[in-house]
Amino acid sequence: MASIYRVRDDFDKKIERAGLSKAELARRAEVSKYTLQKKTSGEIPRTRGAIAWRLARAYAKERGITDEQAMQELFEEVTDNTTPALVSA
Repeated sequence: MASIYRVRDDFDKKIERAGLSKAELARRAEVSKYTLQKKTSGEIPRTRGAIAWRLARAYAKERGITDEQAMQELFEEVTDNTTPALVSA
C-alpha cells in the first residue's frame, strides 16, 4: 500500500521561512495551487506520497537540505486509517 501523509501544523511557517509562497512551491513541485491550498487548510487532510515528495523536493532544493529532511519537516505519515476530518460521529 502506498504511503499517505498529512501536512504538519507548521507547514505554512516553514514554507514562508524558506522564502517561498504557496504559489511558488506549487509551481516548482508541479502541483496545482488549488490542491496545495486544500491540503494545507485541512480540507483535504491526506496527501499521497507522490505529491508529498514533489513538494518536499522543491522545498529541499530551496533550503539546501535532503529530500528526506524536507519530508520530516513538512509531513507526517498517516499510520492509521482515520484522520479527524474523515471520522464520522
